[in-house]
Amino acid sequence: FAIFTAPAAQAAGLPANAYSSNASYGKTWQCHRGYVEQGGACVELAVPEHAYLRSSGERWQCERGYRKQRETCIAIAVPAHGYLSDSAYDKGWLCDRGYLMNGDQCVAIKVPEHAYLDDAGRQKGWVCERGYHADGDSCLEIKLPKNAHLDYSGNGWECTLPYQGSGRTCQ
Repeated sequence: FAIFTAPAAQAAGLPANAYSSNASYGKTWQCHRGYVEQGGACVELAVPEHAYLRSSGERWQCERGYRKQRETCIAIAVPAHGYLSDSAYDKGWLCDRGYLMNGDQCVAIKVPEHAYLDDAGRQKGWVCERGYHADGDSCLEIKLPKNAHLDYSGNGWECTLPYQGSGRTCQ
């Protein structure tokens, strides 16, 4: 393995900032880390402020807390009651527990009586307790007809066997 200085590399047919790949066919050289091929030459990759060179050495990535916008990295504005997120499926931030994303803000979830915070990501941010069902922004008690019991979810009812449902009764 020979290390070429820039003049020796150019004399060997290598562009500046390149090294021999020892390939038996195709391109016989590669650009050094931080350089990319453009028109048969190795051009330095411009890494903007708040970015770093990726492990491949051929691209850059924004630091945590910044997002790529064209060829720059801009700061992610995290609202009150929010935190930075590494997920590719959000705005770069998520809301704290007890808050829901509403545009560019995190708004407090209003949990009604007989309900609790929902960590499963449902739209309202809360779920009624067992024995209650959602009705708008409140939880109402489930009225069980004769010969019925709460269903598996606890938020509805079903007839106890051998009874059959008929409207709002079990017969």
